[in-house]
Amino acid sequence: MIYVGGDSYTYGIELGDPLKSRYSFLMQKKLKMSVVNDSWGGASNDRIARKFLEFMNGNKVKPDLVFIMWAPVTRSEQYAPEENMWEEQDGFRQVRSPDIFLPAKVKPTKKQIHWRQSLAQLSATQKWWLNIFDPKGAIDSYIRNIMIIQTVCRAGNIPFIMTNCNSSMTFNQLNDFIHRNRRVENYTQRRVNLIDSSNWLFDKTWSFAEWAKDNKYPIGPQFHPLEEAHRNFANILTDKVKEKINASD
Repeated sequence: MIYVGGDSYTYGIELGDPLKSRYSFLMQKKLKMSVVNDSWGGASNDRIARKFLEFMNGNKVKPDLVFIMWAPVTRSEQYAPEENMWEEQDGFRQVRSPDIFLPAKVKPTKKQIHWRQSLAQLSATQKWWLNIFDPKGAIDSYIRNIMIIQTVCRAGNIPFIMTNCNSSMTFNQLNDFIHRNRRVENYTQRRVNLIDSSNWLFDKTWSFAEWAKDNKYPIGPQFHPLEEAHRNFANILTDKVKEKINASD
């Protein structure tokens, strides 16, 4: 069994039939192995790591391999006790924190949209970014979540593969941030050095979206790779999964 975690790129948003067209299902058919796709549109990396830990704690049988496609670092997760649920928040989805900056006459929306917003919502989001978003905290969280899954997989002798969904967080940008912020350079760089590059599908400075764009595969209006990209990505990932599983036997 293979465990897959991610956001909308892994869930299959903008595909005609996400459940049967996304790369995880196509890989499942090729490998003739069960695949648990634990992704969700708009998921943060906090959610990806949390759902992975919940899965590992709730299942007696460990996966044969774990594949994680990391989300943009701009997203975070918060618990809404009155609703008994976790909510994702970023610069696009209007949930509790950005809503406080909306004018009284504008009702907040819970619609999961990527980029179509009213001017009032855009203004509220900009204020949220200015007052709340913490780049250093976001990057520290990103690294911490990578290390959580890497450490658990190593402890359980489980092969794992990782990549990024898009270029909003590649290691080129991460290194640029480190070098522009000297006060965090040594600490953050030491943590980055602990990330095992051999378990990344592509070079860490590349992503699924960039790979699809460079290969000129069709991209949806909300910038998600479409069916052709998922088919070919499934081929690449299937070969890598076979390699990792065979090496661990």
